Amino acid sequence: MATKNATLPNSAVNGSDKTDGNATAILEKKAGINGSGVVEIKGLTSEDDKKTEAVPKIAPQQPAPKADEMIDPACDPRHPQNIQFSDISSAAFNIRDGIIQTPCNRSPQLSSLLGMDLYLKKEFMQVTGSFKERGARFALLKLTEKQRKAGAIAASAGNHALALAYHGQQLGIPITVIMPVFAPLMKVSSCRNYGAHVIQMGQNIQQCKEYGFKYSREHGMTYINGFDHPDVVAGQGTIGLEILDQVSKVDAVIVPVGGGGLVAGVAKAVKTLRPDVLVIGVEAETCPSFINAMEKKNLPLDPESSLAD
Repeated sequence: MATKNATLPNSAVNGSDKTDGNATAILEKKAGINGSGVVEIKGLTSEDDKKTEAVPKIAPQQPAPKADEMIDPACDPRHPQNIQFSDISSAAFNIRDGIIQTPCNRSPQLSSLLGMDLYLKKEFMQVTGSFKERGARFALLKLTEKQRKAGAIAASAGNHALALAYHGQQLGIPITVIMPVFAPLMKVSSCRNYGAHVIQMGQNIQQCKEYGFKYSREHGMTYINGFDHPDVVAGQGTIGLEILDQVSKVDAVIVPVGGGGLVAGVAKAVKTLRPDVLVIGVEAETCPSFINAMEKKNLPLDPESSLAD
């Protein structure tokens, strides 16, 4: 499929040197190739995609959790939750006064370099500098009054923690964030400046999550996963709605992939409204978590350096 009009949400071009290379390569090849670090999203809502790619009717049986294993009820692998387009529409309505509807502008330099119209969705213009604010705010807004009083908690190396801290402050909800010891000092300090209770521990996010689950149960708090949470995915999906509203002709949307919440939400929104639009996920070669997950490989837990921070 030739791609003449592509959109990059959240300044993917400025994200990672490895991601940049993959994005450039896929654009130069007109966006039809699934190479290393590139995933074409299919089978979401498009009937044509469903015909060409077999989608299992029954999810594979997940093993029962160990006795001491803590499962986040919002993202229990044994009971996966489906995100509906109506969830994304609801998120767009509810967060509209609390987030910035960022511009999606054509990049003259990149468009000239690649021979196509390339637009950049400027999510760095959010108050805390990332798209994470959308999902964080929607998840906080969905809390009951009792949950709001008890507060919310999450494990994050930076952007999700910042988003929760800022919007928790705006909504009057106490926030606790568990951040690994390698978290950037600036982000740790910013979370504290927004009034969050910051606990630094662990060498990777998994260790932080496990501690966060335990802490949330002991203190009656709500754990909000930074990507594998229905309200967070719905909130991130609002970017897809804005892109289709802001750019009249879209052939492909290129999305940076980390935990997968952004690409899941954007793909759901875009494919529901425009099944013909190609959605491409791009991730750093140093940490190809999505590719490894699709190939059922072990996922590395140790952080890898890139230009994302």
